[in-house]
Amino acid sequence: MRYYWKKAKGLRRKKKCPKMRKKRQKSLMGHKKDAWREFSRYIRLRDCFDNTEHAFCFTCRKPYHYKDMQAGHYIHDLNSTYFNPMNVHAQCVRCNYFLNGNGKVYRKHMVDTYGRKAVDKLERSAKAGKKFTKGELIRLKKRYKRLIPKLKDRYYGRTTQIGFD
Repeated sequence: MRYYWKKAKGLRRKKKCPKMRKKRQKSLMGHKKDAWREFSRYIRLRDCFDNTEHAFCFTCRKPYHYKDMQAGHYIHDLNSTYFNPMNVHAQCVRCNYFLNGNGKVYRKHMVDTYGRKAVDKLERSAKAGKKFTKGELIRLKKRYKRLIPKLKDRYYGRTTQIGFD
């Protein structure tokens, strides 16, 4: 315990130091939000067409700037597929938010893109339970944060050394 000397009416007394505030640790949800922020940017940049920052909405196929889009899930609200790149694609706000993901069209485009077997496998894997740990979420955040500059360099015509982990 720390003490300091304080003069009170001419006398020196030993007093306790005021308690130092501890830095508040981030909760699991805070780490999940940080990981989602980086993952969402990665997905929206991944879906851009070559040499531009524009992407087609996965469901309505209209082009938008990647910053005006959202990363929309095919299978919603399940941790087992939450950060699965096959389950998430760039969508416009209309399709993702106002049409609740536009599920029927989303599934049709998923089958066209990946094939029926892959989509069925994704739907089966969604039923498995998954709980993220802080360590997993921090690793996901770092991974996608590291991948974003490589995608941006692809669009701006720069070349970078891509190392293998």
